[in-house]
Amino acid sequence: MTLMMREKEKYEEGRADGHTEGTLLTLFALVKKGLISLKDASEEAGMSEELFSTKMQQAEFDKK
Repeated sequence: MTLMMREKEKYEEGRADGHTEGTLLTLFALVKKGLISLKDASEEAGMSEELFSTKMQQAEFDKK
């Protein structure tokens, strides 16, 4: 694998991670506003309600 290919792969992974994080932050905001249930948001995120709730709490803590 060339250096250029490795850099492109890292770039694509970073974009995917950023997209996932943005999706989670949007779901967190919708739950907080009461526009979507925790159950529905966790299903959309593909994780358990417990894990989603934990990540939501961590995101709120990280903002402060």
